[in-house]
Amino acid sequence: MKPEFKYVSLLIVFLLMFNVCACASKSTSAGEDNSFAINTDDFDMPFRNGSSDQDATSDTDSSESSKNTSSKKGADNKGTGSSKETGNTDNSGNTDTGSSYYNDDDEFKPMEIPSRKNAYKLSNTFSKMQKGETIKVAYFGGSVTRGYGASDDEKTSWRALTTAYLKSVSSGSVTEINAAYGGTGSYFGASRFEYDVSSKKPDLVFIEFLVNDGYSGLSAEHSKANLEYMINNVYAKNPYADIVLVLVTNTAIYGRQTSIYKAQVGVANYYNIPIVDFGGELYNRFEGSIGFFKENFNDSVHPNDKGYKLYADIMADALKELLVSAPSAVHKKPANMLSKNGFTTVTNIQANSFGNSSKWIVSPWKDSKNKDYHALYPMCLAPKNADTTLNVTFTGNTFGYIGTINDGCTLTVVVDGSRKKVLTGKKSSTIEYPLFTDLDNTAHTVTVTVTGNTDVEIAAFVTTK
Repeated sequence: MKPEFKYVSLLIVFLLMFNVCACASKSTSAGEDNSFAINTDDFDMPFRNGSSDQDATSDTDSSESSKNTSSKKGADNKGTGSSKETGNTDNSGNTDTGSSYYNDDDEFKPMEIPSRKNAYKLSNTFSKMQKGETIKVAYFGGSVTRGYGASDDEKTSWRALTTAYLKSVSSGSVTEINAAYGGTGSYFGASRFEYDVSSKKPDLVFIEFLVNDGYSGLSAEHSKANLEYMINNVYAKNPYADIVLVLVTNTAIYGRQTSIYKAQVGVANYYNIPIVDFGGELYNRFEGSIGFFKENFNDSVHPNDKGYKLYADIMADALKELLVSAPSAVHKKPANMLSKNGFTTVTNIQANSFGNSSKWIVSPWKDSKNKDYHALYPMCLAPKNADTTLNVTFTGNTFGYIGTINDGCTLTVVVDGSRKKVLTGKKSSTIEYPLFTDLDNTAHTVTVTVTGNTDVEIAAFVTTK
């Protein structure tokens, strides 16, 4: 080979190698810029539903277990990935993929936000504010309403900022009722709603359970029934009270209308309740970009101070529209939306109602970390030995229990000698177990059997009718 050809060949090889390395570097860099995958086990979700069902219904929590590994579009991080991204799994075992408004093959399409045009305004609340009277505002939901992830949940959470806004536009004082418990869904919410909220007769109630109902593996129908019960219970105690449904988001359901989303929106629309959709508003504002989570959230679901400010600003804009002058009036309530699965009464069969026996003992909670619910449920029922059985009779259409079940313990729950659920303890304590949510509204007998070890605490059996 002539020297000049040899040098040309070496130059070509060098250029090719340089181009390959440059492309690889560019690809790696793009991947790093676009990546946002949060391990949901890293954040505070202490009460996970760890049950397995033996009567062809599943409690799988696909919403929580799904990691946001969807591909992103371009350097601006737009897109929520494939429309096949895992969503909420209801108790029938059907995975709901929701409505994916944007994926890698489409241009951005705005999410349709629930309209507030036909909803009851917050005129009863505003009337009291104008008169200089004290208003009581209740916040009911999970950790996002509690303010988990804020530098100071009493100052920088969306709840605290919303209370501050209400004080700024009120001629009288504003009293806050903070009834939000981290890691709990609307099932536990319904069991404690009268105790923590409606009995205090608030003037304005914010209800938030979209994300946690997905984490709990709750069916859309039962989420709907719980919300309807809360609305009716508010009006039963104070027919002048105003209610707002709040919808938060996480990386799994961002930009999507899951079955639980549709269920809750459907109930709110039926009862003419205003809806403030934080997730939908942000999805449209950031044009479907998942990248905004990086700067505004601590993890997949909990905002930081900047994220909470975004939520609070959306709420303030909504309140400007909803707080209007009008004569105070009782909210006209339509007939109940639900028939078979609906309920108007919740009964907590407390642990201390059973008393001590040769096989069971009533004692305070062993777990003292989460004391929020200890006021309503101060005692727990626990077996003295494994292979112990307890019988419970009730009349109603749902049955579940509030308590914990830990490693090595198994609970077998049989209703009317036929339908069965088996609950296996896991490392993460669980507080709410909605076991049977579609029973006929008649008398039932339940048998609860403990096997393995005795590491279980039953605070109450919850029934509805």
